[in-house]
Amino acid sequence: MTIEKLNFNRIGYFVAVVDAGTITGAAKALSISKAVVSKQILTLEEELGTALLHRNTRHMHPTDAGLRFYEQAKAALNQAEEAYAEVQSGKAIPEGHFRITAPVDYGTLHLAPLLAQFVQDNSGVTIDLHLSDDRLDPVVHHFDLGFRVGWPSDSSNQMRKVGTFEEWVVASPGLAQSATEPNDLAGLSFVANAALKNATKWRFSKGSKVQDITVTSSFKLNTSPAISRAIAAGACFSILPNFLVYDDVAAGRLVRLQPDWSLRSGGIYAMTPPTKHKPLAIRTIIEVVATYHQAGLGQTSG
Repeated sequence: MTIEKLNFNRIGYFVAVVDAGTITGAAKALSISKAVVSKQILTLEEELGTALLHRNTRHMHPTDAGLRFYEQAKAALNQAEEAYAEVQSGKAIPEGHFRITAPVDYGTLHLAPLLAQFVQDNSGVTIDLHLSDDRLDPVVHHFDLGFRVGWPSDSSNQMRKVGTFEEWVVASPGLAQSATEPNDLAGLSFVANAALKNATKWRFSKGSKVQDITVTSSFKLNTSPAISRAIAAGACFSILPNFLVYDDVAAGRLVRLQPDWSLRSGGIYAMTPPTKHKPLAIRTIIEVVATYHQAGLGQTSG
């Protein structure tokens, strides 16, 4: 197809359908009729010579070819919007609507405030932040940006480390004097994170010394914020990322145990689909988050 035959509105309709999941949702978002959207999608498929969508009575999702086309088409539309905005304003400014996903605990405490400030500072940007502890793939679930915390597995997506964290042993203040060595923890009441595979086995290190311990769980929860609240209320302890409990420790609501011993450290990663062009807003958000952690504002190290 030659550039003269490209119809960016048609491409935009297709992107809107994938984002919304239905033609009805896309038509509502675009403020046009369902008939127009449906006809334009069929025309686009005829032009490309392939089916872009699987259709049923309630939902639509892209075919393999449609998913590849969606990622490239969305990137192209974003780039075109940025070019228009740059010419109009005389400078490059972030523009567009973006879907972002992150884990519940990290997203609630750190990312939500950062993104709230970002959209306030950039009036041309709107963001849909979806918080979930499911590891949602940006391509499969149509996110422009995803954040992962921990030790991510290999991925075809592009990843950049924007921060680090450490695991801390934290307890209610009443337990502070009862555990001076890692082995002392084995006899204390432990709140386990049900989302972890090995939630009761931990390795501590201090210089050349290593201690492996197994703790007994009296209570299991599946979210880190709930665990931190539970240990603050009872005579028990847990092991949590320091970005989650730093403020509670600083305020005295929790106490950090075994500070001379180290547990695992991990990374905070920004993940984007494997497209050549990243929208200016996405590039800027990643820099904002990286700067936040580098400045120690997220208290994710030490």
